[in-house]
Amino acid sequence: MAPLYDQILDCVIALMREGGAASVSIRIVAARAGVSIGAVQHHFPDKAALMLAAQGRVNQEFTESIIASSVPSDSLVDRALRLARAVAGLDSTDLDAIDSDQSWRDRAATRGSFAALAAASYPASEEHTAANQDIEDVFYALIAHAWNLDSQWEEPDAGPEATTVAPERPDGQVSARTLAAAARLRAQALLALAEGLGVAGASETGRVTPQIAGYLLEQGVAAAFEPHQ
Repeated sequence: MAPLYDQILDCVIALMREGGAASVSIRIVAARAGVSIGAVQHHFPDKAALMLAAQGRVNQEFTESIIASSVPSDSLVDRALRLARAVAGLDSTDLDAIDSDQSWRDRAATRGSFAALAAASYPASEEHTAANQDIEDVFYALIAHAWNLDSQWEEPDAGPEATTVAPERPDGQVSARTLAAAARLRAQALLALAEGLGVAGASETGRVTPQIAGYLLEQGVAAAFEPHQ
């Protein structure tokens, strides 16, 4: 892409982090980038196109940061913890790192602003849902592998009747189908926890600190990987 294209998206992302979707308009972005309104509209005909492209960029950079921070020697639990920390906006490159309040809030606010946009825009919702599904699938794969589920197992849909408590078969063993459904629910819960902490970190200064968020994520990941009873 042309440098101007990326420059415009950089401005949109910065504005979203600072003030959310209400702070973004073609005119404001043009002024921030130091270009004409026509130059912005050459790449993005309207605000919706602008926001969707910026959201796609944020999701792409997030995925790339996860890949870059991965450590081959990590345990399954540590891989899940890195991912959970990244979703929450915490530094995922060092599991022992304690972020400053501001650096965490800046990262969390960026993802949180685009998550809020997804609630009001169908195209943004599709983008957000697709990105989150990819994250959930990684959590599921890690948990399923830890539980020795067959990678070729076709997992069932987790309907309203699904439960994290796995009933036993007559022989006392939990069925693979039940175990797969439980692993999926735990993956969904882990994603919800990480996203929720990111929102809290961006909006509740002083109450939810990086230390508290890191602790809760460690506990949540450990619980997600506990063997089924």
